Amino acid sequence: ETARPKVGEPEDEFRFGIVRNDPIVDPDDVEVVWVALSEAGDRATIVYGPFWNLEGTRAVIQVISRDHKDLWIADLDVETGKTRVLQHDRDDAWLGGPPIQVNYFQPALFEWLSGDRFVFASERSGFSHLYLVDSDGTSRALTSGDWEVRDASLSRDKTSWLIRAGREHPCDDHLYSMPAAGGEMTRLTSEMGRHEGLLSPDGR
Repeated sequence: ETARPKVGEPEDEFRFGIVRNDPIVDPDDVEVVWVALSEAGDRATIVYGPFWNLEGTRAVIQVISRDHKDLWIADLDVETGKTRVLQHDRDDAWLGGPPIQVNYFQPALFEWLSGDRFVFASERSGFSHLYLVDSDGTSRALTSGDWEVRDASLSRDKTSWLIRAGREHPCDDHLYSMPAAGGEMTRLTSEMGRHEGLLSPDGR
C-alpha cells in the first residue's frame, strides 16, 4: 500500500476530468477531457465539484491551490472543459478559518439559490462572512462586520439560513436565522456560551 508517513514526502497529485457516459464504448477508447484553470498556471491544485445549479443547466467548480494561498470559483463548460473565473480569494499567508472556509483541503461553503444565484463563504474582509453572486455576476456581502460566521446551513427549501456566529462577543456563538438572499439576522439563542444547531427537515 502507498502511504505518506512523513510530512516532507511528496504529496499526491490530483487531476480533474470529464468523461461522457457511454456504456457501449470500450474502456480503452474512453476520452477524458481534462480541466485546467489557466489562472493557476502550473501550480498544483485540487478541484471540487461540479456544483450544479437548481435548474441543472450550469456547473461551477472550486479550485484550491495546494499551498492554500488561492481559491478560485469558476464556471465549467462540461462539453469543452473550459473554465471562467467568477470569484478569486488570495491570502499570502494561508486561506482557512471556520469550517465554512476552505481549510485542510476541504472546499468552502457553496450553495445555489433560485434564479441562478449562489452563496459562498470568504474571509476577504478579514472576517468569515457569506457572499451572494447574482445571475449577472455581481456580488455582495450577506453578512458583514468585525465578527465571524462560524457555520451556516441553508434550509431545504432554500429560503433561509441557520447561522452560528460570534456577533456579540468572540467567546459566544449564538444561532441566528436570516433570509437566504440576505436581510435581518434574528437571534434564536440567549444564554452565554457556544451554541450549535441543526435545521429540521421542514426548516421550522
